[in-house]
Formats: sequence, structure tokens, C-alpha cells
Amino acid sequence: MTEEKQEKIFYMCTCGKDRPEVAHNPFVLANAALAMDIQATIVLSGDAVHTAVPGYADKMPPGGGSLP
Repeated sequence: MTEEKQEKIFYMCTCGKDRPEVAHNPFVLANAALAMDIQATIVLSGDAVHTAVPGYADKMPPGGGSLP
């Protein structure tokens, strides 16, 4: 009997409201991974831990820029 392995991916987030264009990336990428049935883990470090506080992300300025 063969056991199918679950694909996994890990994202490290270290940015908070001072760099919203970077802070949101792990969450967007993790959602995309989940849509592809890939188990996604996000670890928050440094300023990024504040994004886990309820309401904190609502006060962040929108991320700017565009993909090349």
C-alpha cells in the first residue's frame, strides 16, 4: 500500500505595517497554495507578530506596487 504524501510549503513573514507591500505576501501566497491543495504554514517574526492582533491589519495602509 502506498501512502500519498501531502505537499507542504512554509512562509516566513517579518514585516508589519511599515512595509504593507511585503507584509501581505505570505498570506496571499498561502491562500494560493491552499487552493492547490498544498498545506501552507506561515510563521510571524519581528514586526509581523503584530499582524496577528485583532484589528491591527485593518489599520495598515494598503500595499502598493505591481507585479512585473
